[in-house]
Amino acid sequence: MQDHYSILGVPRNADQELIKITYRALVRIYHSDLYKGDKKFADEHLKKINIAYEILSDPKARKKYDEQVKQSVKEDEPPQYEDETSKEEYEIYQKLIKEEWRYALEFYPELKTEYEILQKYSKQLAYRFQIWLVETKSFDDFNKISGLLKTGFIILKFGVNEDLNEFVKDLIENGHKKYVIELYNSLNRLGINSLGRILERITPKYPQIEEDYPRDLYNLGYSEPENVRQRRLNKIANKDSSKLVAYIFYIFIGAVVIMGFFYSD
Repeated sequence: MQDHYSILGVPRNADQELIKITYRALVRIYHSDLYKGDKKFADEHLKKINIAYEILSDPKARKKYDEQVKQSVKEDEPPQYEDETSKEEYEIYQKLIKEEWRYALEFYPELKTEYEILQKYSKQLAYRFQIWLVETKSFDDFNKISGLLKTGFIILKFGVNEDLNEFVKDLIENGHKKYVIELYNSLNRLGINSLGRILERITPKYPQIEEDYPRDLYNLGYSEPENVRQRRLNKIANKDSSKLVAYIFYIFIGAVVIMGFFYSD
């Protein structure tokens, strides 16, 4: 059975707007007058794209297709964290929109930063962001569109637990993708009810996360191991001791300066 979502390069929770604009971009990429590669391959792939769009753009046909896929998916094959876009497809689209994107950046330089943030989530998500803006000319709504894509991505991967989703969002944007992928793979195999146990197993391998996100972890059911807790408390104590020493030192210096001032008179 053809994977229509994969053919279009959209997530399974994609709304109709994203499906439509992605289809529009793919038609541009594989158009026989523009595609520089094997024309026969382009024609065949375009047929698959048209079939995928025909089904996914029709709510009834899409529902029926989703039910068929659900029955045929093997339980021992959890979905990948990131479905990579075809490198050739990406490169062709970049050439097609090169001038449009460059011109947009002159008026919206913030697009570059937002695109780079989305790449931290997945390359495909950043690619969808670009497609959405260029194909709909919605550059002024880039913050809203980026937010929708991020939210959709996290809900698709991690479900609807708001505390977990905020935690994951913060982790991704601060460069902890390796931890996020390990968390995702474990949740796929064990389920959300095992979240606390999963956190207890994988988090000690990432001391920086234990140090930076103690409250988030606690709220999600993480029980901090005693050795880790002691290490964190010692670190806090050492910081407090350093501050106290510095404070006493400055008081001492201040006292010396004041005494010197009086004795000089």
